[in-house]
Amino acid sequence: MTALQPTLTRRLLDVLLTTEPAQSTRLAQAGLSMLVMAAGVAGMHYFVYAGVAPARPVTWWTLVCVAFLVGTFTLIRSGWSRRFEDASLVVPQMVCSITLAAWAYTLLGSARGAVFPIQMVILMLACSPPRRARWPGSVSTRCSFSAS
Repeated sequence: MTALQPTLTRRLLDVLLTTEPAQSTRLAQAGLSMLVMAAGVAGMHYFVYAGVAPARPVTWWTLVCVAFLVGTFTLIRSGWSRRFEDASLVVPQMVCSITLAAWAYTLLGSARGAVFPIQMVILMLACSPPRRARWPGSVSTRCSFSAS
């Protein structure tokens, strides 16, 4: 049975991330951003539990986050995003993530400082594309020029 586990794991990863290397890399990075946002969602619900944030607006915020994350992953996985120069949809992911972070900031009241660590991780993900190639006009080029 141990010999079957790597095969099953590999099959699951192939179904989830495809076997094409470029597409697989895009999906892996989208999955990483999903994990970061999932940590933010968990944090928001902790603040609801602690009585700092209102439950109903945080629930709506969570539904929008999940719809955005699943939608982005689906667009990349289906190949629909390949028609764009930015096939990994980094810029739309950034815009939506920053908008969701601003919304979370307004919901958290006195605990709003908790939004910034997640926001910094999201920005770092955008500044480090999946491949270390030099792409003219890429997010990494813009980040490196804006940092200097």
